[in-house]
Amino acid sequence: MNRFLNKGMVATLQRRMASQLLINDSKYAFLKELGIKENNAGVFHGKWAANGQTVQSFAPANNSPIANVQNGNVKDYEIAITEARKAYNDWCEVPAPRRGEIVRQIGDKLRTQLQNLGKLVSLEMGKISAEGVGEVQEYVDICDYATGLSRSLEGKIFPSERPGHALLEQWNPLGVVGVISAFNFPCAVYGWNNALALVTGNSVVWKPAPSTPLTAIAVTKLVEKVLVANNVNPALCSLVCGEGDVGQALVKDKRVNLVSFTGSSEIGKIVGQQVQARFGKLLLELGGNNAIIVNEDADLNMVVPATVFAAVGTAGQRCTTTRRLIIHDKVYDQVVERLKKAYAQFESRIGCPLDSNTIIGPLHNQQAVGKYKASIAEAIASGGKIEYGGKVLEREGNYVLPTIVTGLKHDDPVVLRETFAPILYALKFSNLEEAIAINNEVDQGLSSSLFTSNIQNVFKWMGPKGSDCGIVNVNIPTSGAEIGGAFGGEKETGGGRESGSDSWRQYMRRSTCTINYSKELPLAQGIKFEIRRMTTEAVYGSWSSPITPDLFGKCNCKSICELQVVGDHVYWIEQNAVTGKRELYSKPTNGDQITRWADGFSVQTAVHEYGGGALHVLQDGSVLFATVEGVFYQKSADSGVEQLAEANNRTFRFADFSVTDSHVFCVNENHQGDSKFPENRLISIDRSTKNQSVVASGADFYAYPRVSPNGNRLVWMQWNHPNMPWDETSIKMADLNGGVTSNEVTLKDGTGKQINYSEPTWDGEELLTVNDSTNWWNVYRSAAEPNALEKNLNPIQREISYPLWQLGFRNYVINKKYLVMNADGVLYVRSGDVTVEIPTPGYTVFGYLSIDPNGSEIFAIASGPKRASSVISIDLKNKDFRLKVHRESRNSSDIDSLEISEPEEIVFKSGGVNVSGYFYPPKNSSYTAPPGTLPPVLLLGHSGPTAPAQNNLDLKKQFFTSRGIAVFDVNYRGSTGFGTEFRRMLYKNSGIVDRDDVLNGAKALIEQGRVDENKILITGSSAGGFLILSCLISPNNIIKAAVSLYGVADLLGLDEDTHKLEQSYNELLIGKYPEEASIYEERSPIYHIDKIRTPIAFLHGKEDTVVPMNQSVTMFEKIRASGVTTALMLFDGEGHGFRNGEVIKESTEATFYFLMKAVGIQPSISSKIEIFNKKL
Repeated sequence: MNRFLNKGMVATLQRRMASQLLINDSKYAFLKELGIKENNAGVFHGKWAANGQTVQSFAPANNSPIANVQNGNVKDYEIAITEARKAYNDWCEVPAPRRGEIVRQIGDKLRTQLQNLGKLVSLEMGKISAEGVGEVQEYVDICDYATGLSRSLEGKIFPSERPGHALLEQWNPLGVVGVISAFNFPCAVYGWNNALALVTGNSVVWKPAPSTPLTAIAVTKLVEKVLVANNVNPALCSLVCGEGDVGQALVKDKRVNLVSFTGSSEIGKIVGQQVQARFGKLLLELGGNNAIIVNEDADLNMVVPATVFAAVGTAGQRCTTTRRLIIHDKVYDQVVERLKKAYAQFESRIGCPLDSNTIIGPLHNQQAVGKYKASIAEAIASGGKIEYGGKVLEREGNYVLPTIVTGLKHDDPVVLRETFAPILYALKFSNLEEAIAINNEVDQGLSSSLFTSNIQNVFKWMGPKGSDCGIVNVNIPTSGAEIGGAFGGEKETGGGRESGSDSWRQYMRRSTCTINYSKELPLAQGIKFEIRRMTTEAVYGSWSSPITPDLFGKCNCKSICELQVVGDHVYWIEQNAVTGKRELYSKPTNGDQITRWADGFSVQTAVHEYGGGALHVLQDGSVLFATVEGVFYQKSADSGVEQLAEANNRTFRFADFSVTDSHVFCVNENHQGDSKFPENRLISIDRSTKNQSVVASGADFYAYPRVSPNGNRLVWMQWNHPNMPWDETSIKMADLNGGVTSNEVTLKDGTGKQINYSEPTWDGEELLTVNDSTNWWNVYRSAAEPNALEKNLNPIQREISYPLWQLGFRNYVINKKYLVMNADGVLYVRSGDVTVEIPTPGYTVFGYLSIDPNGSEIFAIASGPKRASSVISIDLKNKDFRLKVHRESRNSSDIDSLEISEPEEIVFKSGGVNVSGYFYPPKNSSYTAPPGTLPPVLLLGHSGPTAPAQNNLDLKKQFFTSRGIAVFDVNYRGSTGFGTEFRRMLYKNSGIVDRDDVLNGAKALIEQGRVDENKILITGSSAGGFLILSCLISPNNIIKAAVSLYGVADLLGLDEDTHKLEQSYNELLIGKYPEEASIYEERSPIYHIDKIRTPIAFLHGKEDTVVPMNQSVTMFEKIRASGVTTALMLFDGEGHGFRNGEVIKESTEATFYFLMKAVGIQPSISSKIEIFNKKL
């Protein structure tokens, strides 16, 4: 008709129509607070958009329109299901406890709008306000329930009949859950489904009842806010309001893995047939013709109010409404009379559901009124008598009187049929068996209740010959189910279960998993089905392998080097696998976006030549970092970099930072002047002027400068020659004023006491330190004053520290609530006075522990036998200590695709002392060795020599094991991890006890029949190189071939050429020089070349400042001249430790090639190495 109206008339008509909407009535202001508008899109799939017809939602209290809703159509549904599946692909991989946390937030968001949303339910559905709020509370409660459930979703473990097998259940999400809800519970039914579907890992598409779209829109808007705030795809909870065409599309769609339908049994049958036709999963919540049985021994004071609530509440429009009251004939008349009086009390309280005085609201629409009238008429025609009610109230809205009908037979059709209205049929029985039969004779089987005081009746009622309903109550009404139990019914109620108990299983698929963790393949039931394994027979050491040096560089990075967490971001330094440069990154602790900082810089230091302590993150998330060019500050990742201190062509070196608002404090190495060795000191750098001031000097070395929380004190660690940083050290403290110190005092002094103090850390005004006074590095708390009493916070015989070869190591961290300690690969957390071990499945080596001052997650660099160095976090506030991986230097999925030889710790005697090592057997399923043969073994001498052999993943070891070479990594005397006494056994005995331990380890393997005694190989780097050379000059040598990587050959030359940190190291390991020069000469392999008859190759970097290259060159030239098989490879641009990917590849291949050639095995790879004096 608009074509006959002018524009002004159209605008006037539109305003008049809008003014008739209840949303524009100030009485209903809560609608706008919920985000409801005059015109609302009824479709959400990450965006609010709809293409269907515009309809109106009406208030049953007065049949007035509330607001307009543009429905969705099949096209909108297609978009929603597509977006919901995309959201599922990400959501299903989110850990269940994290999903539970987001569901908890949904519950909290609902709490903020509990009253408003409850009012909307009342306005749009018609139930009274208390019931509307209660319905929303059900959604809140199920969110709380699902949050707890997220940490207890369990699968069973069963005994397997096969040895070395595990039999278990694994539950996984289904995919997309389609929810079709009914008008009578427009919020709660969706909530039951949504909370459980989300926590079990599914996405949801909701098609609400056509007559209650506004409730669905308001709920979805609240859920959307939570998802967006958590960076979750909001299409995870999609909505399509619409008519039957949308419902049909959802029901028939194979992309919907579970259809949860709530509605009538008639429609449920159709839905069931259509979903079953496509072999989909169903959850049906259909009709309920529910009954209360009143036995003669019932407490009538409980019966009457219970019946009234169950029969009249929600105007009889609950699926659990009591529709049949089955009364023992001895109390029948009494019960009916009391009910009539109770009903009469409520007639004056029938009215607007938003009125606080109202007890009974309207029916939902005029169709419901019509069905009410028809059932009353049929009841009267069947001989029934209206004891109360039976009338439609002549007023605005859809109001009827609640009705009691007597005089009908229990099997009259009108009694057997569910009428969704407040009609109660009062029936008689004479014995309980008869009453149970009456209860069970209807087609539905939802809810039932028995009122009795006889315990025998109770168990008969609950038993196999009792009620056939899904809900079987005693002395409570049929309505009012709690969320902790499963909700649902049998027969034509559909058989579905929602809400509590194990209802969550309907939203997941179960897989029965049999896992074989043995090396055998037995079949079930003892069946024998043998097949010859297809392998190639080849001698150990000649096998080919997919683990090549090229694979070393095919990773995310070579390693994770340093780490720190601040606030909700974690920062780390990783070494580029190709360039060897160290790059700085960060990411949110609960996100995936990785950000590069300090672009173009290699974040590393050279203090003590070994570096470390290059990163410090400030509390505002800005970073301070060091390179060989100086100290730099960066406010944000996308801002410029400010230089705070210059290195002047590496004359000055900086590391190990602590920061105040005005100054930076750090270790500084000054290489100015003509002195052979630099001056070490602590300095402050003014962040504004960049002026530097010395705050501590005079000692040979410094570490761990740490400013107190109030900024007025500075504590640090220092030591002097001949001590190393794990020997006798001191802890100092000074007052701090800006960048200036005063009143320096000694807090702890291990000098002359053989006590090592390290890692000072502030805990408020108290101080934590590590010391080894008990033979083990443990953590102690004391006052920050001289000679303060110390308390051991975790007295154990494990090492909670590590040799300080590199600055900045953190082996324990503390904040306001937690103290976390790394005890030689075992993490402990102390909160209050309770200390517990943290499970860390898959990870055995940890470093650079970090925790935010207010946080509850501990971060660390971690690795394990089958895991490369990774950034991990562990949630300390939850008892299951959830472990999360944030960054892996090598993807675990790539590692799991390889055949990894896992180490076995072997203990043997050497010099009367228990010594151990990690033994890696050969592993390659494509090969078998000739019968009766044993593998070669590669002995490893770790560097340091204080560093430990650890059992974490090293692909270089796997390079050998996958080619048929066993590896034995020995923790000889002098290694860390076995106490101070064990570590100091090497002092004055270097080149003797470590040599003996390695040779005795090889002999132990031979005696155990693990390795070929004619193919004992060895390789080692740095101090490990000295170790292997010591083995070769030993009269007890059993080594058949060796490779030295930048190894020490000349102790005298090393003493003259080495750097400052290790200037006096040989004094501890060998003896005082020059007073004991004869011992140096006696143990230096370079002076005993005539004793070396074992083939040996030398690999060295040309820029090595720790062990000069000329040591390897001299050894090679003299051994070549002696006629022994030998080789030499020198690498440009490499220092002490190879970093360039190509050099790592060449050195690994050369090591393997030389060793195999030396013992007569044809290697499976080639190498550029040139071998002199070949014997084969």
